[in-house]
Amino acid sequence: MTNSLMDIRSVRVSSGSFPSGAELELFNASKPDKPHRASVVFGRNGSGKTTLANSILEAVNDPNAPSCFLDGNSNLLAIPKGSNVRVFSEAYIREKVQIESDGLEAIVMLGDQAVAQRRIKDLDTEIVRLGEARARYQTRKDESESGPKSLEKLEKKAKDCAKNGGWASRFAKVEGSRPSLTAQRWESICSAETNNTRDELDGEYSRLLEKYKRADAAGSTLDWNISEVDLGRYDEKKLSALLSEEIDEPRLTEREERLIALTRCGDQGIVEKAREVFSSDDTTRCPMCQQGVSPEYKSSLVSSILKILSKEAEEYRGRLDRAVLAALEMPPDVPPQVSHGKVDALQSAIGLANAAIEKCNRLIEQRRGSLYTPVPAGDLGIEEAIAGVNAAIEIINNDIEALNSAVVKKGELKGRLHRLNDEIAWIDAREVIAERRAVAESLEEAKAELRKISLEHERLSRERDTEEAKIRMTDIAVDSINGYLATIYFDARRFRLVASDGVYKIESNGKPVEPKHISTGERNALALCYFFSESGTNKFKGSEDSDPQYLILDDPVSSFDMENRIGTCSLLRERIAHVLRSNGSSRVTVMTHDAAVVAELEHILDDIHDEFKSVKTSSMTFLSSGIVQLSRTS
Repeated sequence: MTNSLMDIRSVRVSSGSFPSGAELELFNASKPDKPHRASVVFGRNGSGKTTLANSILEAVNDPNAPSCFLDGNSNLLAIPKGSNVRVFSEAYIREKVQIESDGLEAIVMLGDQAVAQRRIKDLDTEIVRLGEARARYQTRKDESESGPKSLEKLEKKAKDCAKNGGWASRFAKVEGSRPSLTAQRWESICSAETNNTRDELDGEYSRLLEKYKRADAAGSTLDWNISEVDLGRYDEKKLSALLSEEIDEPRLTEREERLIALTRCGDQGIVEKAREVFSSDDTTRCPMCQQGVSPEYKSSLVSSILKILSKEAEEYRGRLDRAVLAALEMPPDVPPQVSHGKVDALQSAIGLANAAIEKCNRLIEQRRGSLYTPVPAGDLGIEEAIAGVNAAIEIINNDIEALNSAVVKKGELKGRLHRLNDEIAWIDAREVIAERRAVAESLEEAKAELRKISLEHERLSRERDTEEAKIRMTDIAVDSINGYLATIYFDARRFRLVASDGVYKIESNGKPVEPKHISTGERNALALCYFFSESGTNKFKGSEDSDPQYLILDDPVSSFDMENRIGTCSLLRERIAHVLRSNGSSRVTVMTHDAAVVAELEHILDDIHDEFKSVKTSSMTFLSSGIVQLSRTS
């Protein structure tokens, strides 16, 4: 439920001079049917009058403020925000009255004009500050663009460092032609930051460049591979065991002993030949001595030979035959992409292996010639030699695999080479690049700040133009103000406003007044007259106070001499009566620290009461060390 100004009986204050909170009765709460509409608050300076005035404004404008209005039952009132509640105080005077000089004469700005003038001063200060900032950032911008360490000069210096470090030549090794250092390529260098050393990068570049060139020369992948030698066929331990294996000799006759002696002397072939010859039916003579031989002799001789060449010995001979090792051969059609050094290494390894193979075969042949005589093999070196061959084969196969991979990834490899080149160039120019980057960042900051300053300057200038337009407004009720001033000074010419070229000037007895000759009392009188004129804004004459309003006047008679105090009290009587008469819901509260003024205000309220009996007045609130409320019924 919304309440009206007429429902207000008291105000609860919880700030300033009332930290513990206080409820101050402003209008008669004991007679809800006959509430007072005017009240006087008396209190010495510092007793809380100004706090009370501010609390009343808070209660209207801020629903969450600690201060609030109460009805006759101390219930909280919901006074609509924007209700016409106005306070006349020193703060109002400072805000609404501004007196300037145009050289000789005083120029008066009232209300929005005064506010606008103060705002213009603040704007001018801010515009000057912006100008100083603009000058600083403009200097920074100019130095970054054309100074001794401008972006252009630093970029040229950095590019020279990169060029002198060999960037172009390294690029040409990959692409085949020397490049120009375009903006895009330069940006690539500037962004190629690395934690590696230059030596590390140079080494990697050289390795990858060799791989890239080979891949480029290959054109396509190689379908070629060498099978490694089977080490199982070259088991050195087995071969040594075979050569040193012992064969049991049979029990022999004298003739057989002679035959076995031949085998031990390595003439086993003669014995075997003899078996072949004398086993033939065509043999009738001894091939050696040409003597005739009988079938019985041939049969006896063959039997002796067979006894020497036992089944065990024959089986052993077979094992020896199977143990003979074949020589290794160089693989045919080795691709030319395989380096000569690696091919030569393989050929050398095969040569060493074949030498070891030949040695083994000689030992085998030696044992074949004397089956019953073990052959000590010693260190044959065959396994080591074959391992060397396989190592050389692996190197070549890996080389081909790497080459094929490089061919497949040639584009990736090229990109990596260019990246390495850029990183090397970045190391060569990094100090200058860093310096240029700092200058670039400073320039961008300066440009950004200049843009912000420009926009802010435009905004402030527009606002200043708006405020100046307010100053040039001449819709203030100057006639009403001058009428009120005539009431205070009992003279229409004593102190008055005169419109001139869109502003207001002060005249006293028809002559311009200099600002230094305007007293505090005159300033306050002008402010009070403007305060009473505000309610008539955009209204017809005679209906200035037709809307409900609550006026609070904080020490309106202060700083007046006796003559002007009388005139001020006359103005108060006139305006308070008019306000209360114009709308039955309007309220007025006058606060003062002067006991004589209290008495005068009592007379004023009594006069108003007598003038129209329906207006309940003379509610009195005293503010002192203890809060005392006094109320008089009408």
